[in-house]
Amino acid sequence: MLNNRALLVSISLVLIQQLLLGASTYLIANAGAYLAAQDTQAAVQAMCYFFMLALTAYLVSGVDKLVVVRAKQHICTEYFIRFLIKYITIKAITANTAKYKQSLGYRARYAKP
Repeated sequence: MLNNRALLVSISLVLIQQLLLGASTYLIANAGAYLAAQDTQAAVQAMCYFFMLALTAYLVSGVDKLVVVRAKQHICTEYFIRFLIKYITIKAITANTAKYKQSLGYRARYAKP
């Protein structure tokens, strides 16, 4: 399952998004500390970086949603194909077993003592 490239990309994007959100939270906390220290220049700069990182995290989240859809489609397709192969194999084995049993019954009925 982890050989699905879309799934690995999706996991990577989620990790990147979480790192960006963590960094943006750190920056907004720094902006508050700068405001408390009355350093408005640094506070504005920290808030600008906060909004840039938050926007980037939002965009990464949107891309991740698209990749997740592709990963789900791939996983469902693989599951469906495996199910069909297993079903067809079981059906073929059952049919062969029934033919074999019929041939045994035919031999038993018409066998010469």
